[in-house]
Amino acid sequence: MAAPTTPAEALEQALLQPKSVTENGRTIVNRDLSEIQDAIDRDSAGTSGDKSNFGLRFTKLIPPGGG
Repeated sequence: MAAPTTPAEALEQALLQPKSVTENGRTIVNRDLSEIQDAIDRDSAGTSGDKSNFGLRFTKLIPPGGG
């Protein structure tokens, strides 16, 4: 399986794998899903401010026959 390039891919791969694995005397433990979700939240919060309108749109309403 390829290494994840985005936090969303990391979450998807973490959901498919077990929490911990013991093999040949070695124990491998994955990150908590809450840590991965926090990383996704931080990543999406950083990109939300890139919009030029900041989520607001102002329009001028002109009623029909008023002009």
